[in-house]
Amino acid sequence: MNPSPRNAALHGTPVVVIGATGRIGRGVVAALLETGAPVLAVARDATRLAELRMGTGPDPRLGVIPGSVASDAEGAELAAVLRAFRRPLGGVVVSLAGPRERARLMDQPADLLERTLKENVTPVLVAARHLVPLLVSAGKGLPFLVIGGPAADVPWAGYGPHSVAAAAQRMLLRALHDELAGEPVRVQQLVIGSPVCNGQGDQHRCPEWPSALDVGRQVCTALADRHSYDAVRQLIPMPRPPGSAPAAATNSH
Repeated sequence: MNPSPRNAALHGTPVVVIGATGRIGRGVVAALLETGAPVLAVARDATRLAELRMGTGPDPRLGVIPGSVASDAEGAELAAVLRAFRRPLGGVVVSLAGPRERARLMDQPADLLERTLKENVTPVLVAARHLVPLLVSAGKGLPFLVIGGPAADVPWAGYGPHSVAAAAQRMLLRALHDELAGEPVRVQQLVIGSPVCNGQGDQHRCPEWPSALDVGRQVCTALADRHSYDAVRQLIPMPRPPGSAPAAATNSH
């Protein structure tokens, strides 16, 4: 498939997708391959990476890398593997899918919040510390894009630890954005404002919920927009799927 003009900037430069075997990560990988962009899919579970490769067929544009950004040591190891490819990158996409246990903050021991922060915030910092230098060295205003949800703005009822972690992740990205001002890289977050449908006939799905592939296609649009990177929006709202009703109409059912 030839890349569309909108996404032509992605063609030929591999995009690193961290968390590639999660539901949203798979959608990002599929959308990138749609555009013709090579993908380096990163995840901790080698078996799930193999399943991802099998699911796309014999596509030479997809490379898989067992790896993690859970710690500085693992982040440094991943960066070394990427440097060994000796190819410039087209960007880095981080899609975390840590456990989201239903829990009130007041009902759980404090270490649950500590663990949630470690699983949802620390890996973003590790990825930035070790992979952003690879983007900066290319000198093209390449994107470091993290996929996030609405819980950073409004508490998610019954999921207090996740809401706190989402807000912390958003603040981390704001701090990174400011610290990297003037560098040829752009730190952004794609904000998904609703649940993502699972693509398996979910009877509770609302029309405005995007699919994982919808999210992936929006990621491609964000990655391809490389003009005036010093002035681009830090937060990119996920648009509603075509034909879905506006929020005021969907709140009534």
